[in-house]
Amino acid sequence: MMTIGNHELRGKVEKLANPFLVMKKVVGGSSSNRSSQDSQDVSYEVAAIIKKKLLFTEYPNAIIR
Repeated sequence: MMTIGNHELRGKVEKLANPFLVMKKVVGGSSSNRSSQDSQDVSYEVAAIIKKKLLFTEYPNAIIR
């Protein structure tokens, strides 16, 4: 069970068969020997690896306090 704000969520955590990779695009400055500013170095870095997912079995229940 997980509580977010005024809602109660029920479910389970499952392991993914194939993990997801979240990547972030990094645009560097243009090289010093290039005259055009349109030419920029682009690289990607790993931001996260997602190995588990949440499966909710019911709709959220409102908690009235």
